[in-house]
Amino acid sequence: MREVAGDIAFPTDKLGLSKLNNGLGFDATISYGMTPKIGTCFGCNWHHFRADSALTGSRVDVNESGFVLGMQWRDRLAQTGFDYRLRGGIIVNHLEIEDGNSAIIADSGHSIGWELGVALLVQFVLDLARSTWIMSFHRSGVSEKLNHLP
Repeated sequence: MREVAGDIAFPTDKLGLSKLNNGLGFDATISYGMTPKIGTCFGCNWHHFRADSALTGSRVDVNESGFVLGMQWRDRLAQTGFDYRLRGGIIVNHLEIEDGNSAIIADSGHSIGWELGVALLVQFVLDLARSTWIMSFHRSGVSEKLNHLP
């Protein structure tokens, strides 16, 4: 299964003396079901935060990127259209701090940690198809081609 999700990231601590604002980001994960409920997963993520630097007084951007490798349990909530997922694994994360000109002023390198997660999932199917119709108007001898997404 493949998942791509955009999200809002809520910082739980300061970065040094700087308070991080809420951030935006995305996660992309590929999972393989070893059984209908248990599987392995591999994913990557990227999150962007803004902060006012307590040391320089200027605004800085903080970019977090990383990878996760773990196990997950996925099951359906009884009598609903929702699934839930429990996930845990090892993460390798990296932080970069950029000044207002997007120049990197600090780089954490990569570090290893852990991740635990719970998700409520709603499945939907995105069905895009391209159709081509050729219409002929017999009286005028005109033939037109119509392309559309249904």
